[in-house]
Amino acid sequence: LLLRFALAEDVANLPPLNDREIAETVHDFQVESERTSSVRYIGDLTFRFRADAVRRLLETHGIRFAAITSKPVLILPILTAGGDSRLWEDPNPWREAWAARGSTDGLVPLVVPFGDLADLSAIDAEEALAGDTDGFFTLADRYGTGDVIVAEARVAATGEGQLRLDIRATRQAGDAVQETYSDSLTGSAGESRALFASGVQRLDEMVQEAWKRANLVTFGAAQTLIATVPLGELSDWVTVRDRLAHIAIVRETEILYLMRGEGRLRLAFVGNMAQLSRALAQQDLSLTPARAAPAFDRSASGGPAFESWTLHLGPAPSDATAPEPLSAPSALSTPSGPGPSAPSTSPTPSVPPAIAN
Repeated sequence: LLLRFALAEDVANLPPLNDREIAETVHDFQVESERTSSVRYIGDLTFRFRADAVRRLLETHGIRFAAITSKPVLILPILTAGGDSRLWEDPNPWREAWAARGSTDGLVPLVVPFGDLADLSAIDAEEALAGDTDGFFTLADRYGTGDVIVAEARVAATGEGQLRLDIRATRQAGDAVQETYSDSLTGSAGESRALFASGVQRLDEMVQEAWKRANLVTFGAAQTLIATVPLGELSDWVTVRDRLAHIAIVRETEILYLMRGEGRLRLAFVGNMAQLSRALAQQDLSLTPARAAPAFDRSASGGPAFESWTLHLGPAPSDATAPEPLSAPSALSTPSGPGPSAPSTSPTPSVPPAIAN
């Protein structure tokens, strides 16, 4: 559970938990199947955990965790062997290994395309390796994903019945390469299916780890900002409210006013502005700087006025200025009340939805 959204080295430093500590985090469990004999018990069980209890456990022991779940990401598994690259063509054991991959509960859901006629007409292996963004957009739209990962596996015999699998992958966000991943594995030529399955697992691990490291929450860094929300109709406000409720690093939302055409709210969150912007983007929300706030927009402690922000439903307008990549002190204030563990006036999840499943 903890390895889904915390770093392995941090989890390793967690002291052993006793029965009571474990029980306090468990909401319930369900027996999926079980077999017994005179000497052993074999069962498949599904556990659901208490989000607040898990968060308290992590905070108590100072374990950082990533609280932002990525939009689904589309995987394009390209196999290159003997100078030939193939994506949809058979045989492609690399694509087959991805298709056979079971569901996972990581913070970055990975989607494998069907490989049907619509996929074939959208992009081929050469176009994907060349970074054909039109093809990426077509497939991402079809599968309802955000980014696209072009995952190339180069396989070659190394002698003595061994195969070498070199993985080179790029995560494409729109027109830009966001991240790259690489690794090499070796295995027996007679067990190539296991080698490709290991490659799938390794790339999945690299993608999950990179996302976690980019979105680790620093405790005690609770910040607040004021944002105006342009509204076309009342249902827009309901949509914004519901999407904010799914952002784990947003600890509190307070409505300042709601009127025809716009609303105004105060957001309390943990992390920095880059993390908040990334979390908003995963819920199809965006944040841009706006004018200075009116004098009545003050912190709960009566402090100075905040700088104003605009929270958009959907992507920001093309002429808007994006938030700074780091925390912006002039736009934020630290609440004078309790820290991030304090109850909020509008409760939202404190840990990724993945732990509740």
